Amino acid sequence: MKVSYDFTRDDLWKYGKHVTLTIPKFRRKIIVNVLMIPILVCAFGYTRNFSVGAYISYGVGLTAAYLYVLNAVLKGKFVKANSGKDGPLGKHTVDIGINGITENYPSREISHSWKEIQKVLQDKKYIYVHWSDNAAHSVPKRAFQKSEDAEFFYNTAIKHLKSVEKTGVK
Repeated sequence: MKVSYDFTRDDLWKYGKHVTLTIPKFRRKIIVNVLMIPILVCAFGYTRNFSVGAYISYGVGLTAAYLYVLNAVLKGKFVKANSGKDGPLGKHTVDIGINGITENYPSREISHSWKEIQKVLQDKKYIYVHWSDNAAHSVPKRAFQKSEDAEFFYNTAIKHLKSVEKTGVK
């Protein structure tokens, strides 16, 4: 099954977020950083005799501001670092078959056999075929004419991955 699509800056950022949040080490760091804000607000508020309302408003406000800034900074850096001449932006073609998955885009071709694939995941807008914890083929579901086609693509990838797992050849 072959699908073609244009990989945009927004797709690039969504891919970066997906990869970052699926790596347990990075996910834990983000959670710890976010949880530190209310703890620091509580410690500071205790020394200043904050009211309950002040604790809540400062905690929620500072956490929201931190997440907004973190998202903006990371997005800018990630997109800039991967938007160069050899980056993945532009026309992509992904082909899955019995032997594996091949992705073609302006600067290169990437192929992986099903033995190399670790997992296949999907969310509301993308299908990810991971060959490592921090690298995947990212296929936007908008590339398919119908949602059934996207589901067929996902199920086909799962079927091929499971057939390799059943044979124990991985």
